[in-house]
Amino acid sequence: MAERTATEIWSVLRQISAPPMLWNVFPFHPYLDGDEFSNRKFTAHEFAVASDINVQLIKLLRIERIVAIGQDAAIYASKLGVEVDQVRHPSYGGISDFREGMSRIHGLTNLDRQGALPL
Repeated sequence: MAERTATEIWSVLRQISAPPMLWNVFPFHPYLDGDEFSNRKFTAHEFAVASDINVQLIKLLRIERIVAIGQDAAIYASKLGVEVDQVRHPSYGGISDFREGMSRIHGLTNLDRQGALPL
């Protein structure tokens, strides 16, 4: 199944000369019981488990900077002890702002009038 957010993110990442390592700081998608296509907030226990995983990844891979996609991810990542740049999440009308933020961070050029990057 094509997912709009992932499609948008990958269309921008294709423009980066040295693509970054990608991972979700929230490694699992929480959903409501019986509806795997829904979305819900993480529980305190799920946050604790995710934090343990992320701290280990940051240490093991010597990560110095995280580009957080969305405000929730930026708030969470800011507690992990590395530099955090935030870009707007592309969902709910944020595509142009997402593209502009990624362009600023990664030095991408040639945005067209709608903010789209040439493929």
